[in-house]
Amino acid sequence: MRRMCCVCQRIEEKRAWRYVPIKENEQLTHGYCPECFQAVMLELQALVVLKYKGNNKAMKSGKVQQQRGLGRGDACA
Repeated sequence: MRRMCCVCQRIEEKRAWRYVPIKENEQLTHGYCPECFQAVMLELQALVVLKYKGNNKAMKSGKVQQQRGLGRGDACA
């Protein structure tokens, strides 16, 4: 079973992440490629820093989530 990055849709093939065709009826599992994982972690770290730097109003009002396109109660697919 090959892994597909849930952000950029690249597929891990022989320890390299590439855009390759998916075979019909192929089973895939999802995760993050190293580049997308790093970007997501940096974004998460920035949100945590924003929250704990006294900017709780933006977090509580949902402004940060709305800027990313996520509303309250939305979940990642």
